Amino acid sequence: PTRSKLSCLSWNKHTKNHIASSDYEGTVFVWDVNTQQSVMEYEEHEKRVWSVDFSRIEPSMLVSGSDDCKVKIWCTRQESSA
Repeated sequence: PTRSKLSCLSWNKHTKNHIASSDYEGTVFVWDVNTQQSVMEYEEHEKRVWSVDFSRIEPSMLVSGSDDCKVKIWCTRQESSA
């Protein structure tokens, strides 16, 4: 499998074992650092994702911004953007 360049990482300040990553292919991942496995994968952006960040208030929420001129809000309990 081809791996894209990472563009951003964000640690979840509430769920310490979760980090989010974004890449040049427009994919956002949530990873469990304890198991080293992806727990969620979001592929709704059409272009490179430049930034991803977890909410400081709601541990299951994160946001991403992309070259497709869209900002997406994600909930780790759902498989698509909110």
